[in-house]
Amino acid sequence: MMQARVFDAFPIRISPGEGRFSCRGLFRLFETLREESLELNSLLLLRGGKLAFEYYAHPYGPQIPRDSFSAVKSFISLAVGLVTNEGLLDIEEKVVDVFPEYRMANPSDYLQEMTVKHLLTSSTGHDGDALRWFPDDCDDIVQWFLDLEVPFEPGSQCRIENPTFLILERIVARRAGRSVQHVLIDDIFSKIGMGHVDWVEIEPDGLFTTLRATPLDYARIGLLLYNGGQWGDQLVIPKNWIQAATAKHIAYPEGLRASFYGYLFWCDNLGGFSAVGDHGQRIIVIPERDLIVVMTGTEPEHGRIYDHVMQMLACDYEGGDGPSDERALTDLLTEMDRARPEPRYMPRTAYDINGETYTFVPQQYFAPTELTLHFADGETFRLDIGDGKGRKSTLTGSLNGEFLLGQLPPDNFYSGYRDAGTEVAARGRWTSDSVFECEIRPLRYGMCHRYVATFHGRGLHLNCRCHRRQEALESQ
Repeated sequence: MMQARVFDAFPIRISPGEGRFSCRGLFRLFETLREESLELNSLLLLRGGKLAFEYYAHPYGPQIPRDSFSAVKSFISLAVGLVTNEGLLDIEEKVVDVFPEYRMANPSDYLQEMTVKHLLTSSTGHDGDALRWFPDDCDDIVQWFLDLEVPFEPGSQCRIENPTFLILERIVARRAGRSVQHVLIDDIFSKIGMGHVDWVEIEPDGLFTTLRATPLDYARIGLLLYNGGQWGDQLVIPKNWIQAATAKHIAYPEGLRASFYGYLFWCDNLGGFSAVGDHGQRIIVIPERDLIVVMTGTEPEHGRIYDHVMQMLACDYEGGDGPSDERALTDLLTEMDRARPEPRYMPRTAYDINGETYTFVPQQYFAPTELTLHFADGETFRLDIGDGKGRKSTLTGSLNGEFLLGQLPPDNFYSGYRDAGTEVAARGRWTSDSVFECEIRPLRYGMCHRYVATFHGRGLHLNCRCHRRQEALESQ
């Protein structure tokens, strides 16, 4: 076990060289990411539980909580392990026996055979499309789940169905007599020194679809897992559960980077295991290499970032580091973090459409139904934006290429959820006499919204991009 001081004083910082990371390799990594326009918001590398490299891209920073997305599933696995260790749950229990009061629309043999373990391994026997997500009008997710047809034998194939972890939340809460949030906070987070954690909850169920924590707190979870559930002198999670949760339980043939799945953990093809969320959120633990990696991002093609990072780490014993290499790395990261100066071009159109409100047919995915742009001082722009659900937000962005930081109130346009408010960064520019582009980044939520507004006469064509989705709107 590691020396206790690593846990007591976390994070202890060391140089990349002390952590056996090549500055030359890191330089090549970030140079490649810049050349391929891949967005990595943060990268933390730990060796021996010590933080050897820490990077945050502007406008993100160490104090900004980041959305975990599907990496939250691995946290649910840890909660299941705690309840199981207390003797309150057996993962071989049938799901229907956990919820005896429910009546099922399709009580097939396969449904009757489904166990808690099948939920943990995402091998419930459902068709892949059936569990894509639960309907908006669902008022009882357990009833919805039990009413679905189960056409395949549970355990026969791994399908990364999203809502199964929500059923596990219900099971944990039922057996523990308290919410999963309380189980995680009281029994894990508080014991390892994690700070405040935000929960993105489904109203009014109280189930959470994701959590938000800082990259350093994700690194705490990585260190806890690396050390077999031990934090200093305290056993937080049973070692046998971590071993079971991160073992190869079922093949995932579709995986390019992980061909096996554990209990809501991925088993990486290069060794070790990871918690993985969309847009580039990862906690990677490779015990044989004494290595913990934390990444956050807003990148649709985040698998490519993973490939580049893993390629760099495969060469991290490379020699030849020296002061010049370290300076070159620092200079590169500083250059990447610096705003690119943009000419503050203001065409006549900016004044013609100033304060004009454009409306659009209601959309489903973070596209506006109402938009107003204001240009006053030539240094900034103001954007008033609203959706079909009554949410409206006003934010200000720069016109010089640098992100301008601001704060939006609760239930704002960009949060997508109820929360305590959203730190947001915005910038924009005119690329021609009739085209204005702007970029909006809600810092806690791992997405980037890009709008390209093309003005024609009294109308507006608006192209909206968010992650892999794109929508083209015409003003009404």
